[in-house]
Amino acid sequence: MGTILWSLGVGVFIGSLLWTIRSNLTGYDTATGKTNIERQPIDRLANGFIPFAFIYLIIGTYETLAIYTGLPLLYDGYPPRVTHLLGAGTAGLLIFTLGFRPLPRFLVASPPRMLVVLVLPAGTLGPILLATHFGGNFWFQLGALLEAIAVTGFAIGVGLLFIQSERRRVGFYGILAGAISGVVAVVIGLWFVFNQQSSALVLVHLRLNPLGFLGLTIIGISYQFYPPAAGTVRGASNRTALISIAGLVSGLLVQVIGLGGNIPLLTTLGQLLTLGDTLLYAFLIITVFTR
Repeated sequence: MGTILWSLGVGVFIGSLLWTIRSNLTGYDTATGKTNIERQPIDRLANGFIPFAFIYLIIGTYETLAIYTGLPLLYDGYPPRVTHLLGAGTAGLLIFTLGFRPLPRFLVASPPRMLVVLVLPAGTLGPILLATHFGGNFWFQLGALLEAIAVTGFAIGVGLLFIQSERRRVGFYGILAGAISGVVAVVIGLWFVFNQQSSALVLVHLRLNPLGFLGLTIIGISYQFYPPAAGTVRGASNRTALISIAGLVSGLLVQVIGLGGNIPLLTTLGQLLTLGDTLLYAFLIITVFTR
């Protein structure tokens, strides 16, 4: 039932999106303002890759539905394939494409255009190779390399924007921490793709990607759209938001050490830290909505 409801939700989402952009399916019209006209080439390029993220969403959702309902499978029903379609293909590619649009405006800086040209194609091709050839052959290794190039390139872009910018809003630290987590995750991924696979490293890789790269990046961006200091409840402030980011990073680090060293007590402690700071993040966002 959960898979069916998820699939219905994805269908409504994709249908609504297509209806909204029906007159601009290629993303050629960017709505870039005159004051940011120099950003239009990057905006147009990023727009052109966004549909691939939704194609991954459709493929991953169908494969998930097929696994649990008996529909014809596109692959073999192996869950890690779906994980890479939805995680790297949809969520990761959306971070790359959407990140190169608002982040330069938030930071009032510009990433190198060639870096964007490198990251977006690599981030588009990597997930399909990982999902289709999961298991360790040449194409799987190529997919891992492309994904590593995309994540590392994006992290370099974020770092350059951060250095160039004179702004130091709290959300930027979450985005930067997420980018660094992504680099560590892909480095570990490359290690067990090209060397002997370790169950401990696989678990670390799985924790760094959704909680670190995706989670911290999304939290950082959300703090930019919903400034914590806008909340009227006592305790809602940028300082509290920074504490939540630092706590999530600390909890993630403790989990990584616990998983990598097979120390269950540390893993549990890290999970409790991340849970507490996730609740703190939720509190801050709710206070903004309440206002």
